[in-house]
Amino acid sequence: GVAHTWFAVSFAGYSYCRVAVLSPSTRCAAFVSALLRSSTRAARAPSFTHACSWIAAAALLACGQEVQRESQSSEMKMAWRGYQYMLGMVLLVPTAIVVTMLWAWRRIRGARGAMLEGGPARQLRQGTSEEFTIPAEAVGYVIGRQGQRVREMERTSGARIRFKDQQDNEDKIVVISGSTEAVKTASERVKECVMKVEEKETDVSVGVPVPVYAIGRLIGRGGANIRAIQRESGAKVNVPSDGSEGTVECEVVGSAVEIDRAVALIQESIQQSELSRRRKAVHSRQKTRKPATTPPVEEIQLVYSQLPLSNDFFPAFVSAVDRDGTIWLQRVDGSDSAHLDQLVDTMTNDYSKLGPEELLPGEIVEGGVVAAPFPHDQNWYRARVVGVADSTLQLLFLDFGDKASVEVAMVKSLRPQYYRLPVQAIPCRLSRIQPTGGSWSDKAIELLDSLSLCATWKVVMVMVEVKGEERSEIKIVDTTTDKDIDVAEQLVEEGMAEWSMERPLGDGEDSPDSKVPVTLEWVDGRSVSVAGSFSEWEPVPLSRTSSGVYQGNLSLPSEGCFQYKFVVDGKWTYNPNQPTVDDGYGGYNNVLNTRTLSLEWNTNSEVCVAGTFSNWQPVPMTKKDGGSYLSTLDLPLESSFEYKFVVDGQWKHKDDMPVVNDPFGGHNNILSTGSPPP
Repeated sequence: GVAHTWFAVSFAGYSYCRVAVLSPSTRCAAFVSALLRSSTRAARAPSFTHACSWIAAAALLACGQEVQRESQSSEMKMAWRGYQYMLGMVLLVPTAIVVTMLWAWRRIRGARGAMLEGGPARQLRQGTSEEFTIPAEAVGYVIGRQGQRVREMERTSGARIRFKDQQDNEDKIVVISGSTEAVKTASERVKECVMKVEEKETDVSVGVPVPVYAIGRLIGRGGANIRAIQRESGAKVNVPSDGSEGTVECEVVGSAVEIDRAVALIQESIQQSELSRRRKAVHSRQKTRKPATTPPVEEIQLVYSQLPLSNDFFPAFVSAVDRDGTIWLQRVDGSDSAHLDQLVDTMTNDYSKLGPEELLPGEIVEGGVVAAPFPHDQNWYRARVVGVADSTLQLLFLDFGDKASVEVAMVKSLRPQYYRLPVQAIPCRLSRIQPTGGSWSDKAIELLDSLSLCATWKVVMVMVEVKGEERSEIKIVDTTTDKDIDVAEQLVEEGMAEWSMERPLGDGEDSPDSKVPVTLEWVDGRSVSVAGSFSEWEPVPLSRTSSGVYQGNLSLPSEGCFQYKFVVDGKWTYNPNQPTVDDGYGGYNNVLNTRTLSLEWNTNSEVCVAGTFSNWQPVPMTKKDGGSYLSTLDLPLESSFEYKFVVDGQWKHKDDMPVVNDPFGGHNNILSTGSPPP
């Protein structure tokens, strides 16, 4: 473009100088003639500057001919020819030099092809890509748990990382695309992960005891579960075909990191099997009480799915969104979800054959459970009555969270066998936000519905931030696009919601001021969890301290009674050194009672309290009207605690309270929480 423009200017200036000796009329005629003769060629020129060059060249030739015709004297011809040579040196020679330099520069840099569509220039605009092969055993480590490591590499590098489909036992082809710098960074990160796997220490072998009843779930259909564990952890898991005394010893082979991850996944599978076994035991006891008759519907209780307690993301579907912002989740990481379609098909086939007068539900009351067809697809589902109006019922379809009006004549009694599958839809709400203006608008609900991929049956990642009795507070992230989308953040950004001034509590939860800090410990085992009435009997992993003791810190409501058990290496057990009660299965549960007590110190100085309940860390006390300081403590029952007051930096005890000797020759106050209420 620069060369063409230089040519156009040079020829135009040169032509003007050539015609400067002509009369205006002759000059105009020469230019018109030049324009007509060059128009056809200029129209076919590849650019505007090319066209100007052709026109200027034609004008030069036409004017030159006119000058030769009108020049009368040889002196004038010689003078004008010398003028022409001077202009040629001034204008055309620099032009030739510039064009030559530009041509040489383009040839050296190899950029000539950038002028063509689809050439290197286009590739630079659109980005580049790189492909290479990594060992199959390194894929799990590169991807990380639920894709966390590969997503982190994509986020920090700006590149896109994908794997081409191969067989499970074959090496994988990694495709990295993006800008040149992003591809280089991501490629280095992936290769570092592969090197860590290839340069790992010599594999070691560890035996993990697995109950026989948990083997089926551990292996999965066609070995799908065991392959997933091996792929995600990087370790090899060998399950023997025979067992002794109800257990088998599974061999886990790999590095220390791989073994720890594989053992955790195996224990998670065992815990799910144990929960399923306990549910079956409940149904078995119900059948044993009345073997000859079918239990009345009102005596059968539905079992509800629960959200995990771990602070980690898990996959789920959003099945429905209510007008009040309630979000209904279906977990997809458990075996129960796989049976929902089968339940719907069975119920539809069963109830579609019934006549109008068969299996009527009897008296219909609000809160009752029935079987009903959904108006929009005519399949039969489990539903709860949430409203009664004349001949119409307002129903909540339990497994999906949808609500609809159904005529009374259409509903049927729910057969006992359809109570067995836990209710799949779990009510939740987004944490840390509240609707703009105090209530959710139609537009906000539509946006929430879209962002959460409601009823599209696409997986979103969910994390529980506040566990509530009625509705838990969750965080939802859509990972189906190139960029992860936090639903709450997007709602706030769109102006449909606003951040709460303080983090709200789940429905039914006590405020933080009424929580009791409780520490539970276990002294041995490879993997230890605790489960109890405070966690809906879902195991909560305990952390292993540097001394080898497993420890868990819980926050429980004050004035409560809680039963619990430990899950040690997949076996449910209890601590005989702690208070126990009969668990109803011929064994025992540990029991924990809590109570709120108050301590007071009368002074105008700043006061703290410290004791065994706080690991002797001073806790500031609250100043009351009148100058005294008060501290309310939530402590376990049937326990004793030593404590002291810290007044202006001085550690003191109260003489009018019970005391014991401390190790330093002084005294500590002692506090007993007493026995549980009858």
